[in-house]
Amino acid sequence: MPPGHLRRARLIAGLRLIDVAESAGVCAETIRRLELGANKPTWATAVRVARALGQDDPRVLFPELLDGEASCS
Repeated sequence: MPPGHLRRARLIAGLRLIDVAESAGVCAETIRRLELGANKPTWATAVRVARALGQDDPRVLFPELLDGEASCS
């Protein structure tokens, strides 16, 4: 995912970073690092973050999951 894409999706949804983190059950630092492109999510984390942002398919927010390249966040 290009850096900034996840952040744009969060801002469009009108959510604060902490809101997404709490809804997804992860720490705010995890969301921050995902937004910066510093980490790639596990499938489980991607699903939870996507749901927190109202997306049914986490691959919309994390296209790298299409390539099977996701690793631990």
